[in-house]
Amino acid sequence: MEEKEADDKRMDFLKNYTLNSLKLTQDKWREFLAVKENHKLVGNFFDQADVIYPLLTNKDNMKEWPKVVSEDVIQQTHKLKNEASVLGGLIGGRTVLPLPENAEVLEGTSPVCRLSDAIDSKLMHAFETVIIDWTHQISEVLKKDSAQSIFYELNPLPKAEFDFWNDRLKNLECIHEQLMNPKVQKMAEILETAESVYWPALRNIFKDVREGLKEAENVILYLTPLQKRLDEMENVEYSLLPSHIKAVMYTVALTWANSEYYCRPERIIVILQEISNLLILKTENFLGPEEVMRGFHQKDEMLGKIRKGIVTLVTLRETFDQCRLSMDRFFKGKKTKNWEFPSHLVFTRLDAFLQRLQQIELFER
Repeated sequence: MEEKEADDKRMDFLKNYTLNSLKLTQDKWREFLAVKENHKLVGNFFDQADVIYPLLTNKDNMKEWPKVVSEDVIQQTHKLKNEASVLGGLIGGRTVLPLPENAEVLEGTSPVCRLSDAIDSKLMHAFETVIIDWTHQISEVLKKDSAQSIFYELNPLPKAEFDFWNDRLKNLECIHEQLMNPKVQKMAEILETAESVYWPALRNIFKDVREGLKEAENVILYLTPLQKRLDEMENVEYSLLPSHIKAVMYTVALTWANSEYYCRPERIIVILQEISNLLILKTENFLGPEEVMRGFHQKDEMLGKIRKGIVTLVTLRETFDQCRLSMDRFFKGKKTKNWEFPSHLVFTRLDAFLQRLQQIELFER
């Protein structure tokens, strides 16, 4: 047995359980695994997420069980499978929509899928149950906001905004792909034909996901040029930052003017706060807390660095004001939508940091 397999705790568990249950020796287990087909069978059992599921729902294993017990076992096993799938999706950053119990009847060849047939009430209940679950899951995805990290005072950088929208798009694409599954489409057809009260809810799920996809695609389209500008700015020497700030701020204004979904104060405030956080961080790294303290002994050198920091932060403030006062130029004939939000919503942290630098600069003159 390979070293990897020897360290596999799942294999140890299965071996010990089998040998103890059947009162067998270690040699029997080694003989069992020596057969290539058996070795492959055990590997498949571990690697496939639903090998266990057919085992627990096989009606041949329940012939002597009371009907109520077998039905409960099948129901609970399906519920466990769905919960494991949803959890596995969350761990991977994706939303997994659980399928209804007995979803196999939604295969196109199944007689129950002939819409002229009466649909079993238990099956309809299973459909309606998952629609409630899907509604909650998708609502959780769509209500997430990139501003949450700011609310928690985590001082995020622009990368957080770009990562948020890229992850959101990938997750919504994953959800949309699941909704396009033939089984889900057949389920929708059945609910619509049966005039179920849950059909409008499912229809809204399709609509919300499509709109969410459109929004994420649009936002990423217009954030991509801004991301390139910020990447360039991050990689330049500190003394060159002021020359890049104007290009960054103009790109923010163009995003505001052209993106159908990013022209909202709450969106633009977030990215401007994150840009401010980036410049604060770069200024802190440029100055260095220890360097500032040593500046009392190396006054001229430290004073020069502090003044560079002040110039950089003031440049951001001034460029923001310039864009704000000349917003017409970015809309090019369209109706202008101005930045009417108070500037302190963007620059509270930057202004406080700038004020501290100005106080140190005044003290060290």
